[in-house]
Amino acid sequence: MTAEGAGTRDGTDWKNAFDAKAISRVVNETIAPGDRLLLAGGVYPNVTLSIVAGGNPGKPKLIEGVDLGAGLPVFATKWSVDAPTRGPAVIVLGPGVSHVTVRGLRIRGAHFGVRAPEEREGATRSHLVFEDVDMEQIRLGFYLRDCDDLVLRDCDLKRYSKHGFRLDYGCGRVLM
Repeated sequence: MTAEGAGTRDGTDWKNAFDAKAISRVVNETIAPGDRLLLAGGVYPNVTLSIVAGGNPGKPKLIEGVDLGAGLPVFATKWSVDAPTRGPAVIVLGPGVSHVTVRGLRIRGAHFGVRAPEEREGATRSHLVFEDVDMEQIRLGFYLRDCDDLVLRDCDLKRYSKHGFRLDYGCGRVLM
């Protein structure tokens, strides 16, 4: 995937890369457990990734940034500290999502960097890994609820106005 996409936009190679507008559809409907989605470097403006379909035990879905010469991918929104309670979440984890790894992303200017809202009973998320997901100029970095077996590794947050890491109720077996 690239920010603008290319060629046939079917994701078969970089010359036919998916475009960023399709990211939620690709993650939830196109890639299967055990597959990975590679995101080329560059700026992905105003993109929200809503993950509602994860992987399986031993076959996580992997969403990974790749530096092809332009750095790692940067998800950037227009959130401002002047209007702190308005703005999007960049990554939203749906109910019961499990076995997902996100690696090598940058998030700038967001209300929420990664958000896992309150769950319905029995729909806890699990086996989520965030590695090298760096954020800057955000209100709430990782705001997570109902996430078990969670790993946050090498995630650097700078210039957040409220919380960098907030593990609300229902989070168990967390490694930071």
